[in-house]
Amino acid sequence: MATMTQQWQASMPANIALIKYMGKRPGQHAINASLSYTLEQYLTTVTLTLANATSFRQPNTWPKPAQKRFISHLNYLKSTFSISEHFTIDSSNNFPSDCGLASSASSFAALTQCFFNFMASHDRQSHSTTPESIAYHSSKGSGSSGRSFFKPWGVWEADTFRSANLPYDNLNHRLIMIDNQPKRVSSSEAHQRVRTSSHYQKRAARANERFNELTQEISNKNWDNVRAIAWDEFQDMHALFHTSQPPFSYFQPHTIQCLDLLKDSLINDKNGPVITMDAGCNIHLLFKKASHSEPYLDMLHHCCKDII
Repeated sequence: MATMTQQWQASMPANIALIKYMGKRPGQHAINASLSYTLEQYLTTVTLTLANATSFRQPNTWPKPAQKRFISHLNYLKSTFSISEHFTIDSSNNFPSDCGLASSASSFAALTQCFFNFMASHDRQSHSTTPESIAYHSSKGSGSSGRSFFKPWGVWEADTFRSANLPYDNLNHRLIMIDNQPKRVSSSEAHQRVRTSSHYQKRAARANERFNELTQEISNKNWDNVRAIAWDEFQDMHALFHTSQPPFSYFQPHTIQCLDLLKDSLINDKNGPVITMDAGCNIHLLFKKASHSEPYLDMLHHCCKDII
């Protein structure tokens, strides 16, 4: 007799940090507070199917080390909650890989939420199922994934995650794609290499100060100051890369060209975007209204591969 396939599924969004974390202590403890905006339109969907052995069935766009890390996180969850079942993992994004969106955040959040859905269906709920608790467990696979459980703003401090009750809850996000190739220096490697920078020692203090300033300026709806702080923050993070020993950079010629064009908007356009970058060459823009983005798309299209 045929048996019914048992499956559980979850979809979780990406997020973009305006206050970054770069450098971490063992156990995924961030050295500073970070603040992110959740990008609800960019989703990773994970399906867990009960199986005889744990395996990964995502199309071959994921390198083997990434697949191993994903399975390792599932094994962490199984061990933590004394689960003996095995699963086949399917994972897919509704956005391109290596486009500058941190798919590790959405994918590990989706895997963790999917695992908790499985436990709920089997009445194994002697543990906390609050978003804060699930986010904590998700962060053991990818620190930034913990922020994806909160919207529109997520906060990560030490090993805790929470929502931030802030305005600007419907920002329009555009991604300026300079390149869609895998990074030569992974984010995980960057976390280690920045420790050799002469700017690293006081990095946490600078980031925490900006965190406090930014949350205050967002609360006050002071858009000009929000934009200025976000600009200074990502420049500070990239300065760590440029001053590491040996130095490295994610900036490409077209990254610099686009940033030069965008920098004028900080002074000359009151409706201009928040500008930020992660550890990569692509640029993220957040606008108060979608209509405000049109002049920028026209201005930037010639110096990038695509605008998403």
